[in-house]
Amino acid sequence: IITDFLKNPLIYTHVLKIDNLVSDILTDYIILHLDFNLKTKIQGDVIDLSLCIRNKSSYVLEDFAYKLSWRPKNRLSVIDKKEITKSRDLHEYRKTNYRTKKEKPGNLTFFCTVLYNNPILKNTLMRKKVFLIKMQL
Repeated sequence: IITDFLKNPLIYTHVLKIDNLVSDILTDYIILHLDFNLKTKIQGDVIDLSLCIRNKSSYVLEDFAYKLSWRPKNRLSVIDKKEITKSRDLHEYRKTNYRTKKEKPGNLTFFCTVLYNNPILKNTLMRKKVFLIKMQL
């Protein structure tokens, strides 16, 4: 009965708008309760990066994944990446260390993209890009 109801384009469009609104609000709320900490240590052309993510909420984020990225991409190349804390879900804390090599001088902006299952709609993947820091090489 519900699937027949959703076949109406007008109703389906409004359902999608409500889903997008709820997902955006939920994502912003969850991101507010995550603490991102990027530590940098520069030794010549080698830059050690340590990304720590702390979950300050009481929610466990299921199938949580994250990726450190930077713009422009051609300024750094990854030598080594090591996950310190491994887990499929984000209960409390995750940490990854990156060893990178400086390729070109200039400004560099770091972001963290987080992905996790929507706590309400379990089959929906949530994605958010979070600004971390901007630095001069």
